[in-house]
Amino acid sequence: LKWFRGFCLLESSWLVPQLCFPHQPLMSLVALMPMSMLLTFIGLAGADSDFLRGRSAGRERARFEGGKLTGTFTLHKQYDLGADPLHAWDVANYSDEHLTRSCANYINDGSTVFTKDGNLVLRVHSACQGMDCLTSGRVMSKQGFKYGLFSFTARVPKCNDIWPAIWLLPGDKNGLGPYGTWPCSGEIDILETVGDHNFGTFNLVSGRGNKNAEIVCNKCSAPGYMVSSTLRNSSAGAYFVEDVDCSTERSDHVTWKEHTWVFHWEPGKLTTWIDPIIEKDQYERVRSVTPRQQAAGGSNGHAAPMEPSLQNAEPASAAHTLESATAPSIPSSAAPGNHSYPAWKTYEKSTTEPWKEVDQYMEMCFPPDAVTANAPFDIPFKIVFNVAVGGWGGARCGWQKDCLSACGGAIGSELVISDISVWQSL
Repeated sequence: LKWFRGFCLLESSWLVPQLCFPHQPLMSLVALMPMSMLLTFIGLAGADSDFLRGRSAGRERARFEGGKLTGTFTLHKQYDLGADPLHAWDVANYSDEHLTRSCANYINDGSTVFTKDGNLVLRVHSACQGMDCLTSGRVMSKQGFKYGLFSFTARVPKCNDIWPAIWLLPGDKNGLGPYGTWPCSGEIDILETVGDHNFGTFNLVSGRGNKNAEIVCNKCSAPGYMVSSTLRNSSAGAYFVEDVDCSTERSDHVTWKEHTWVFHWEPGKLTTWIDPIIEKDQYERVRSVTPRQQAAGGSNGHAAPMEPSLQNAEPASAAHTLESATAPSIPSSAAPGNHSYPAWKTYEKSTTEPWKEVDQYMEMCFPPDAVTANAPFDIPFKIVFNVAVGGWGGARCGWQKDCLSACGGAIGSELVISDISVWQSL
C-alpha cells in the first residue's frame, strides 16, 4: 500500500480500523531463554536484531561534506535475489483501488513477482479478468532496518504511464509504526518516477493526527490526519537519471539502463545519490560515497517539477479526513525545457520544515522515553518495491478507467533488481 507516492496526496476515505495482533508470550519459556536466544527470537518478528540490541545499522555518525560521505561501513546484509522471494519478502495481494488509484492489482501467484537470472523481478503481467485493471507486483521486506547505508541496483521501466518506486515504510502495508499508521510513522521515497520523466525524486513524508485543524493523539486514524511532505518543494528532491524515448514506435517496454541508488540514513539526516562512486577497501568495506558530476537533462529533458500540480487538492500540509479526500496528483510529464539536476540530495532535520512540523505532535502524544528529536525517522523501516500504472495527476489511466485501452502497453514491463545491500557503520 503506497499511502503517499512521490508527488501525490492520497485520499483518506479508505481508512480502516487499526488491526490488532495479540501477543501471547510463553513467559515460562522466555524466563529460561538465554538473552542471545531471546533477542534472536524477537528479531524474527521483523525488526533488525541490531536495532533490538541498541546497535542500529549506521548508528555512529559518519563524516559528510559537499555531498561526499566518508567512514567505514561493513556489509550487514546482502539479499539473495535468486532465492524464492517468499523467504525474504512479503508479496502483496491487494489492489490500488482505494490506495493510489493506479491500475495495479497486486497479486501473489508467481506471475508478477519472481526471480530470473539471479535477479528479483516485478512485472506488469496481464489485464485483470472481469475488471479494467492490470496485474502487477509489489513486495515489502520481512526485515526492518534502522539507519545505515543502503544500495539498490536496478533496471527501471519507463513509458506507458508506469509508476515504479523504491521506498521504505515502517511496520506493514499500512505503514503501522509506534507513532501510528501512515503518515504518522513516516515514509521515505528513494525513487519515484513516472511515464517519460527523465528524473526520479527523493521525498520524505511525515504527519500528525488532526481534527478541525487541531493536533489530536489518534495516531493518524479516523477522524483524520495532516500530511507533512517535502513534495511542497518537489524540485529540491529531483535528480536526473536518464533520458527516455516514449515515441509510439519505441513505447513498448522501454527501461532505463541499470542504475544504482545509494541511500544513507543517520539520526537527523537522510541522503540519496544516483550512480555515485563507491570506494571500498581491501576488506570490501565501504570507505566513501562520492557524487558523480552533476548531470543535466538531455534533448528530451524535462524541467524538474516545481510545486506539485495538485488538481482539486489541498496543499501538502492540509488536513485529510474521511469527509475531505483528495486524489493523488503529480506534475504533468509534459513539463517543457531542460534543467540541471543534482546527482544527490540531503534532508537534514534542522533545515527540513515538513520534518520539523511534526515535533509538536510527537511531544504532545508520546512520553519522552518513547520518541526522539528525529521522529518519525528514528524507527525501523522496511524496504518496498512496486510497479504501479497510472493513477497520478495527468495520467491517461487509473483504477478501472482506461487501464487496458490507454495503458495496456505497460503489460510486460519489468522492474529488475540485481542487488540490494545494507552496510552498518563501525
